Parts: sequence; C-alpha cells; structure tokens
Amino acid sequence: MKRIPNFSGYSVTKDGRVYSHKSDMFISIQIRFRRNRNNARVKLIDDNGCRRTMYVHRLVAMAYLPNLENKATVNHKDFDTLNNHVDNLEWMTMEENIAHAKENGISVKYVFSLSDIAEILELNRSGYNIGDIAKKYGCSNPVIKNVFNKENVKPITHYKKKISEYEVRKKYLQEYKKPQQICEELGVSSISYCLKDIGIETNWHTFICGEINKMYSSGLSVDYIANTTRLDSSYVRSKINILREEDLFDVTTQYGIPTDRYDEFISLVLKRYSRDELKKHFNVGDNALDTALRKNNLKIIRDSEKYDIKKLYEMSLKMPQSEIAKIYGVSQPTIGKKIAKYKRNNGIKVAGGNWKKQK
Repeated sequence: MKRIPNFSGYSVTKDGRVYSHKSDMFISIQIRFRRNRNNARVKLIDDNGCRRTMYVHRLVAMAYLPNLENKATVNHKDFDTLNNHVDNLEWMTMEENIAHAKENGISVKYVFSLSDIAEILELNRSGYNIGDIAKKYGCSNPVIKNVFNKENVKPITHYKKKISEYEVRKKYLQEYKKPQQICEELGVSSISYCLKDIGIETNWHTFICGEINKMYSSGLSVDYIANTTRLDSSYVRSKINILREEDLFDVTTQYGIPTDRYDEFISLVLKRYSRDELKKHFNVGDNALDTALRKNNLKIIRDSEKYDIKKLYEMSLKMPQSEIAKIYGVSQPTIGKKIAKYKRNNGIKVAGGNWKKQK
C-alpha cells in the first residue's frame, strides 16, 4: 500500500482497495452508475478535515503514477471503469482522453474540448447565463456549472442586462404572471435572481396566496380577485378555504361578506331572503352574516313574519307558483311548501297538477 497525497490518514493498494489507518481496516467502496458507466467511489476526510467523495481510480493514480505535466484526467486503458489496477491507468489531458475514446469508437457525452470551454466562458462574458449556455449545448445546468468549477471561474449573471426590475415588477406584481411565463416573454431562463434582489417571494404559489389574503382581507369579492389576478374563481376560492382551515384570518369579522357586494346584499335582504338563503348565496357563516347586517343597519324578517300563508294560497288559485316565487324573490319549492302547509292545516286536499287543475 501507499499513502494517498492530501489524504494522509488513508492508503491505497495497486488494485484499488482503500485502507483507513484510523479504523485499521479497508473501507467499503460504493459503485455508482453514471453517464452510462460504473464508477467506484469512496468517502474520505482530507488533511484539511473536509469530507470528500473521491473516485478510486484517481486515488490510485495519485498514489502510484507521477503526474509531472499536471494533467487533469485519469484514463482507463481498457475502458473498464471498475478495473482500477495501476497498470490499467494513465494520466491524460482532456483532449487526449477524448481522442483516445474516439479512436476506440467510444461516444463521449458532456466532455468539452478546450475550444468548447473557451466558447462557454466567452458566452458567459457576453451575456449568456448558465441556463442559456446549457440550452445551447443541449445539456443540464450542472454540466455547465462543472465547467466553471474545473476552470475555477465564477459565472457572471447577466439577468440585469436582459431584463429590468420594472418589467419584472409589472409582470409579477401587477399582472400576477408565473415566473415561467415571464421568462418566456422576456427570453431568459430565470428571474429568481432579480426577484431576490427586489425582495419579493420567489415561490409563485406562496406569493399569490399572500396576495389573495391581502385582497380578500380588504373586503374584495372572490370574483373581483379572480378577475384582477387572471385566475379561476375556483382556484381563488380554494386558496381562501385553505387560509380558513389554517386559521390565518378571522372570517367572522373583516373576512365576511365583501364590501363591494353590500349593494347586492342589501337588495336580497329587502327581497326578504332567509338567513339560510343569504348564507348559501354569499358562502359565509352566521357571524359573518350578522356583521354585514349590523354594518348596514338591517334586520332579517323572521319566516313567520315573511309570508302571509293564506295570501299565498289565494294567489296560487290565480297564478302559477313560479310567478309567486318571482314576486317574493325566492325559489318555487319554498312557495310550494308554504302552500302545502296551509292546505294541511286547513284540511284542504292537496291535489296534483298545476294551479289550473287545482282551481
């Protein structure tokens, strides 16, 4: 065995077994399938006390193979990535590694040449961010980030050159558009950095839930909020119900019937709608209904005071119940129940059919 440079607490054998001097035993090696090949890895603690995950073939090369030219890549000669014997390894540059793979008919994925790396760095300097570059090369963001990490270069974010804070504020805070829609309209890959600088919640669902809370708390109706935010009223109502379930506001006080619907509320009360009908119409509870009545100085007439049942019966002899329901501003079944109750109380036979047959 030989000690591993920068990992003085460990040694490695020529065939790739790693030994810990602290625990006095060989360490178990993990096999991970990545990029269409298996890789042997092990977790070690370096001389600086940092925990690092290292490839076994690289540890063997570091311990046994001199690297006088400071080449960056360790190549498997037989292309068997699990054969980590020192005789199967050699130091190479990235270009040599790519050429070696192509000569033997091996496709290389996400391995960039020096010219590619230079182009990536130049694209970043000219205004492309990591997401834009990844899209150009047809790979994921971490692949491009890895290029910057290996080159020890910090990528520059150019969102301020492509988009202005005014545009983001307008589309996000006034038009309530999702970040993905804004990115498509402005031709960028992300606006999260801009939102963080402005100090706005980057999670759109959390943000829109807070906006619905503010608007609903100010007395605006569900329909008004839905039109303002360009959302479905069912979605707005579901968010309000979630806020109610989580007890984030008190629906019995300011979160009752919206103030912009008070005219409608007064009209229905004057039409002698019952409590149940009003609660169902405005989707509120008893306390919210009482609050709206108190604010408008109104009183709901009791059911016994609301209808003259005898008068309803006499009217039913002259016109259909649907017409009577329209006069009182209630449903036809409500009128039908009142008339049937009067007939039972007075021993009048309840005949089937319409008012003409009854007459």
